[in-house]
Amino acid sequence: GLGDMWGTLPLLFDRRDVDGERALQYRELRPNRDGKPVLLVNLTSQSSPFAPGVAEKIMAHLEEFASKLFIVDISRLRENHFCNLLVLYECAAGLITVDTSTLHLARAASLRSFQFVRQDHDATPIRDASQPYSYTAFDKIDAFIGELK
Repeated sequence: GLGDMWGTLPLLFDRRDVDGERALQYRELRPNRDGKPVLLVNLTSQSSPFAPGVAEKIMAHLEEFASKLFIVDISRLRENHFCNLLVLYECAAGLITVDTSTLHLARAASLRSFQFVRQDHDATPIRDASQPYSYTAFDKIDAFIGELK
């Protein structure tokens, strides 16, 4: 294993698809005509899904910030190359996620992130802001959003 080196080695994506990234960026960010800060959101996970209805409740709360933030639900995107999402990460102010794969991309792009964690911490070290899956108040999410620029 990586032992003490966890989190110290840089992530490198050296085969990025420039054309695919440009198309994704244009398609997803062009509607942000007001230039609002971009908040990426992923509330789906194969290995650690929310209980039924929780993701919808969280997304409804996040949509209350639509006048201040341009929200992009990256869970609905189906890219040929997962790392194409990096172009959105590079343009975003923050990420709220339940999935570790999107969290790893946030680390590669140095993007501030908010993660939902299982009680066993999903074997991923907690960085930035977080809260347990079972926590239903939104104060921690609101504090994270308040710090985004």
